Amino acid sequence: MTISEHARRVAWLLMAVTALLVWRVSRAEVISADGLRYTTQAKKIAAGDWQGGLVGSVDHPMYPLQIAAVWTIVGMPDTPVGWQNAAWTASLIHGILIVIPLYCMGRSLFGDQVAWLGVASFYAVPHTSQILADALSESTFLHFWCWSVAFALEFLKRGRPGWLAGVAVAGAMAYWTRPEGLLICIALGLTILVTPLLPRTRIDWPRLGRVMAMLGLATAIFSVPVILSRGSIGTKPAIAKVIGLEKRAAAHAVERERPLNPNQTELETWALAASAFYRATKEATTTVGLILAVVGLLTWKRLNAASARSGLLILFILSLSAVALIRLHATQGYCAPRHTMVPSQILLIATGAGLFWVSSRAMQILARMKWIPEGIQAQPGPAIWLIIAFIWGISQAQAFMKPIGNDALGYKLAGEYLQKQISNSAEPIIDLTGWAPFYANHPGYTFKNLNDAFTNHDARFLVVRQAHLMGPWDYCRTMEKLTEGATEVAIFPANSGRRQSRVSVYELKK
Repeated sequence: MTISEHARRVAWLLMAVTALLVWRVSRAEVISADGLRYTTQAKKIAAGDWQGGLVGSVDHPMYPLQIAAVWTIVGMPDTPVGWQNAAWTASLIHGILIVIPLYCMGRSLFGDQVAWLGVASFYAVPHTSQILADALSESTFLHFWCWSVAFALEFLKRGRPGWLAGVAVAGAMAYWTRPEGLLICIALGLTILVTPLLPRTRIDWPRLGRVMAMLGLATAIFSVPVILSRGSIGTKPAIAKVIGLEKRAAAHAVERERPLNPNQTELETWALAASAFYRATKEATTTVGLILAVVGLLTWKRLNAASARSGLLILFILSLSAVALIRLHATQGYCAPRHTMVPSQILLIATGAGLFWVSSRAMQILARMKWIPEGIQAQPGPAIWLIIAFIWGISQAQAFMKPIGNDALGYKLAGEYLQKQISNSAEPIIDLTGWAPFYANHPGYTFKNLNDAFTNHDARFLVVRQAHLMGPWDYCRTMEKLTEGATEVAIFPANSGRRQSRVSVYELKK
């Protein structure tokens, strides 16, 4: 294919993805829970608090920096909605731009004919557009991550050390967004070390040591400043637990999906972690997508040493990701679909290859059965892709139609209600999630400082859902004590839908 043909395909993909993500953002109702933390960090940056916004924050600074930049450049209002829109816009821009490196990855791995299908498969999963259109750092991270992987594949194909600079720069930008950004440099380093040992992947690299030194030096130049400024590879407790620097989360820790069974054996812990990783990956790729991904990987034609080296890199990425995510659940007690985006985006590219292989074989069978008129090429064309897209769209319509943040709409409504009820802008609101204080534009007591609500007695309203009053967690007992003698003054939404939190507003007894 010519460059113009590739450019035309990428342009069509960019337009389709832009329409999809803009549509999803336009219907979004509530900013993500983690988005609250990112916007708080962005506010500090915009206000000139570099210590609190960049160095002293829990999250890496790249995404909050972009939120602050969008908010400043566009001139958005200093209101909850203004910051919400800035966060969504920053996420949306990178969610669209992922198309370009993802297409390059598809070309390197499965060839020109399948590259566009890999991109389409990635965005065809409802979970993908939900994550990329929400106020999360995943879109920024994946954009830089995919560029780094694309550069790494080109290096393994051509063997020119200059590509290592691209790997290091893009990988560092991914690391500036999320700690797992360093994974690509580690995976590439392992690939370079192993390739001379295997006959299928062997390459004449007499300067192997120099290549490794270049990769290490380039990675250090762009990544070490962040490490030094924060004093660690990552300041999130999850990272420390995954790499073994801290003990596992307590049995009733807030971050756990459910309390840890005291009689649970070590083998059961790891079995549950592996099962959670599989379920999260399946949700991020869909059952059909995961099956087709396996087909795509099994039928992947590694015709030469360059493609075999690419396969080795993908194997390292998938293996390291799986180990890290399984350990995340074993030590922290959680592993959500959004945490599997690194292996999932590779699997979804393979889904495109698997779909092409299955469609091609089906067309060939129909041709042999004389069900296709002679003279028609026995390869899937536009008509086949339109039929598949229609069937898939119908089956996934409900997931695509669900507005982002719909589950937490009650918290937003409660926050807007309390904004009108509270005249003192400094009066805090008790809400474990932080949504109501954000939309009310008030300070608040959340998981982090809930106990202070007992000693300060400066909060008049509490926002809570039933699960936070009746659950098995320690904080549920705390919320029960706070609501003793309190008056329920409002419920949002009035008619809650399926899987939508019904939120109560209590006025506390003074």
